[in-house]
Amino acid sequence: MADAAVLERPEVAAGPPAPDPVQVLVELARTNFAAFVSATHRPRFKHSGFSLRVCRAIDQFVEDVLAGKRPVLVLTAPPQHGKSSLISRCLPPYLFGRLTGELPAVRIASASYAHALAQRNRRDAQNIMLEPIYREIFPEVSLIGFKGIDNASEGLEVPGEGWLRGVGVGGPLTGFSVDIGLIDDAVKNAQEALSELTQQTHRDWYDAVFTTRLQARSGTVIIGTPWSANDLLAYVRKTMKGDSRLTVLSFAALNLPDEIGYNPDLPAGALVPHLHDETKLRELKLHMSLMWWASMYQQSPLADVGAIFKRDCVRYYRRADLANLRFVQEVISVDATFKDGAASDFVAAGVWAKTTENDVYLLTGRREQLAFMATAQAIADLKRKHPRALKIFIEEAANGAALIDMLRKHYPGIVGVPPLGSKESRWHAVSWAWANGQVYLPHPEEAPWIVPWVAEITTVPDAKNDDTADCMAIALQQLLLRTPISQLITQDILRAAG
Repeated sequence: MADAAVLERPEVAAGPPAPDPVQVLVELARTNFAAFVSATHRPRFKHSGFSLRVCRAIDQFVEDVLAGKRPVLVLTAPPQHGKSSLISRCLPPYLFGRLTGELPAVRIASASYAHALAQRNRRDAQNIMLEPIYREIFPEVSLIGFKGIDNASEGLEVPGEGWLRGVGVGGPLTGFSVDIGLIDDAVKNAQEALSELTQQTHRDWYDAVFTTRLQARSGTVIIGTPWSANDLLAYVRKTMKGDSRLTVLSFAALNLPDEIGYNPDLPAGALVPHLHDETKLRELKLHMSLMWWASMYQQSPLADVGAIFKRDCVRYYRRADLANLRFVQEVISVDATFKDGAASDFVAAGVWAKTTENDVYLLTGRREQLAFMATAQAIADLKRKHPRALKIFIEEAANGAALIDMLRKHYPGIVGVPPLGSKESRWHAVSWAWANGQVYLPHPEEAPWIVPWVAEITTVPDAKNDDTADCMAIALQQLLLRTPISQLITQDILRAAG
């Protein structure tokens, strides 16, 4: 009987079918940038607290554009944390969908340090707009079946009289009206970032070209890593200080109370742990100068002036200490500017030795105003007294090339060192060794000649002369860096974060 009662029990009416999660995402993606990124980014984008904050700022940016506020959003974040994926690749397709029909046309100019990179970003955006999922989200501006213009010179045409044009920073926008301006990484590397000429060129282009193309209902998004306290990111922040249109989002890689750039309003710890955890970031910091760490990773660029090699990091040794050391490599480095006259620069030459612990000792040095033949003789004297110095590194700038040609006829191991980048970039590239206490100089009580060396090294770039700092940088580059200085300055820091 019990079984019969169960069988006769009336069925409970089934509830409504569960919503299709894809359709829910599609519907949400029409007005929510975070959902749009999740739906369209390939490979699938893994959101973090950082990316979600950026996405919320973008949605507010869109509302401000529609309200005619002409917003300017400046976003700074460390390299390889996903900012370009969000802004340069996903944002243009999202803006076409959100703004088409609301503005007379949606014309987007996407700028980067190189025209080729801007074109790559344009193609990435185009690929998103060719996806079936994009057609479901924004069918009016899908590129599937659309036969519009698509070339590097005129850009990508979009339904609704819109277009996306990629341009290098400094490149022309003549004849193009712009509704949305995007700038992603205005500078290519440290050499450009510390170049006063490049800084001024970027400022002039921004004022005279980029902003003059913006229409009445428009908006600007500028993203990047702040290499310098005088780059374009800093310029926009300074010139728009107090302007209600400006929104600045700055995210330190390691947000901790004892780190420069700490923001108590943001979560503590690594910015995007699944990409770069705290352990990895601390390892990066150990092999990086304070300037690069503060600017590139902590979004707090230091002034481009002031002591690079701090005086409180000077380490001295006495002759008796050498007996307990084992040197594995010795080199001679030379910064040669040989001109007669009291006002001329100095020739700086030093014998440097590296220990098994990767400490570097200056064994002896000369800093004098010497003519050509006297410089050659000084190098010959150092070589004779230190035969274990198998290589002599001479900077090729100024008169160095002639000196190299002559000495190569008499000595093996003469190596010319091209002065790549600015002096500041070369000094910063090796300043971590000085800051870590790995550079030892003779004690002034035993080697009084070291006093002007220390005074000069610890005051560059503001020192009257900088020859000894150049001499030391050449030696540290050769003894401690496994990669060429050009790669270290322009690529190694970014590649290490990849």
